Amino acid sequence: MKKEALRANHLSFSRNGEKILSNISFCLYEGEILGITGINGVGKTTLARILAGVTTSDSGRIFFDGAELDIQSPRDAIRSKIGYVAEEPQFLPNMTVAENLILGIDKNPKLYRSRRALNENAKRILSRFPSNVNPKATLESLTFFQVKAVQIARQLAAHPRVLVFDGLANSFSENEVEDLRRIFAQATAEGIAIIYTSHNYEDVIRLADRILVLRSACLVAELPKERFDRNTIKRLMVEEEPKPAPDAAEAAKAYGKEVFRVSELSAGPIRGLSFSVRLGEILGITELSGNVRSALVKCLAGDTPIRGGGVYVGGVLRRIESPRDAIKSGIGLYFEKRDKMLLNDRDSVLMNISMGVLRRISSGGILSRRRESLLAREYCARFGVLNDFRQRIGNLNSADLAKVALARCMASNPRVLILDEPNRELDSKNIAVLCDILEEVRWHCGIIIIFSKIDALSRCCDRTMILHNNRSIGEIGKGALSYEEVVRMIEMKGAEASD
Repeated sequence: MKKEALRANHLSFSRNGEKILSNISFCLYEGEILGITGINGVGKTTLARILAGVTTSDSGRIFFDGAELDIQSPRDAIRSKIGYVAEEPQFLPNMTVAENLILGIDKNPKLYRSRRALNENAKRILSRFPSNVNPKATLESLTFFQVKAVQIARQLAAHPRVLVFDGLANSFSENEVEDLRRIFAQATAEGIAIIYTSHNYEDVIRLADRILVLRSACLVAELPKERFDRNTIKRLMVEEEPKPAPDAAEAAKAYGKEVFRVSELSAGPIRGLSFSVRLGEILGITELSGNVRSALVKCLAGDTPIRGGGVYVGGVLRRIESPRDAIKSGIGLYFEKRDKMLLNDRDSVLMNISMGVLRRISSGGILSRRRESLLAREYCARFGVLNDFRQRIGNLNSADLAKVALARCMASNPRVLILDEPNRELDSKNIAVLCDILEEVRWHCGIIIIFSKIDALSRCCDRTMILHNNRSIGEIGKGALSYEEVVRMIEMKGAEASD
C-alpha cells in the first residue's frame, strides 16, 4: 500500500461573497499523479494556490506525512517540500536560464562567483529534460514549452516531496505532452507525488493515475484509472458541446479581397514560407514538433529580423521591425504569453483596452476620459466581458482575460488578426464562446490562428497549413482536420520537405 504524502481536509474559500471552493477533501500518495479537472472558474487554480501558500483558505486543514501544516506563504510551502509550477511563468525574463534556476533556491556561493560553475549547474539540472535549453539563453528567447521545462527544473532542483502543477500543458503539442509524461514518470519513480490541475480532461486522462472532478466549487467525483472515460468526465464537468461550424462552402463564397500575404518569408528557422488570408477567412497554422510557429509570431511582431521575402498588408509591402510597426501596418497580435499584451493585475480593464489606441481617444495630446469609457464599454459588450470595466484585471478569470486581450487587439481595427495559442487557458465551453466571437470578427478582418491542440477552436478554421522541418508541407481543408490526418501528411510530404 502506498504511503500517504498529503491530505486536505474540508478546504473552503470565498471571494467577494462568492464561494470558490466548498469543503474540499482528498489525499495524495507518494509516487502518484493526481489529476484535478473541471471547467474554468470551478476553483482548480485556487486549490493549487492554497497548497502552494499563494492563497490562504478560509477554513480547512492540510496534513503532510501525517502532521498538520500551517501554510501562510510560498516560503512555508517550500520549507514543507511542496513545489509549485504556476500557469504563468514567474521568472526574470532578461536574465539567463542558469541565473533563474538558482535564484532563491541554491545558496552555494561558488555558483554566484563563477559563470562556468553556474552554467554547468544548469546543464546538470536540465539534463533530464528533452527540450535542449541553452543555460546561457535569456528566458524571453525561449519557446513556451522550454520556459515550462525551466519552471519544472527549478522546482525539481529544490527536491520537493509534492509538486503542484496548474494548467501546464494547455497549449503543448502532442509530442510535448508526451515529453511531459516522461518527465512525470521519472519524477514519480523517485517518489515525488504530483498534483496536476487542468480544464483539459484529455491531458489529465493521459497523465494522471487518479482524477478528481470539480463542479460549482465542489468535489463531485473521484475516478481511479480503470474508470477513466471521456464521456463520463465531460458529463461530470457539465460541459456544453461546441456549436456546429457554419458551412465551409457558403463561407468561402463570401470571402472578400486578400488582406494579408506572406511571400517567400525567411526569418530565424523559417525557410521560404508563403501564405495569404482574405477578408472573412480563418486560416489555421500548426505543427506537431519544432518552433516554427513561435518563430513566425516573433517575425510578424517585429521581434525577429526578416532575412528574405516580404509581408504584405492590404497589398502593400510593410517593413516590420517592432510590435509598433506591426500595429501601424494593420496587424493585430494576440500573443501566447499574455503578459506581453496586458498591463499588471492592478490595472483596470479600461486601461488595458485603451492603451493601444491612445491617439484615437485623445485630442491635442490630452486623453478624453469620455471616449476611453465609451471605447471600453463598447468592446466589453461586444466580447462578453460582463464585469465592470473599471475593475482590476487581477480579479478576472482566464476566460475574461482572453476576451480583454482580444478586445485590445480589435480596438486598433486591424486588417488581419493573428492569434497565437488563444485556447491555452480556456476550457471547451469558453473555446466555443471564442469561436462565436471570431465568427463575428472575421467579417472585419482576416484571421490567423496558430495552435498546437486540435480542438473546437482549430476546427473552426476554414483551412489549416501544416508546418514541418521549418516550412509548409501543405494544407488540410475544413472538416478534414485531425491529428491522424496531420501525421499522414507529414509521413507523405515530410521527407520531401526535408530535402
